Amino acid sequence: MCFPETIDDKDVDAHQDAIYLRAVEVIRKTGRVSISHLQRQLGIGYAAANTIDLLEARGVVGPQTDASGQRAIFI
Repeated sequence: MCFPETIDDKDVDAHQDAIYLRAVEVIRKTGRVSISHLQRQLGIGYAAANTIDLLEARGVVGPQTDASGQRAIFI
């Protein structure tokens, strides 16, 4: 397997933006948001937690309010 010696921040940002946009679409379609839901719907594994943090920081969803992992949706 061949890996690049360095990772360009633009590539990381573009990938994160693509996941973010897909996550927003899933939330709009399903009306649900949790880490496990995004993991299943997007097939992104642990990256779902980072995506949830980004969605919260951008005001798309609220903080987790209980043990279910559900959050308020603002879109």
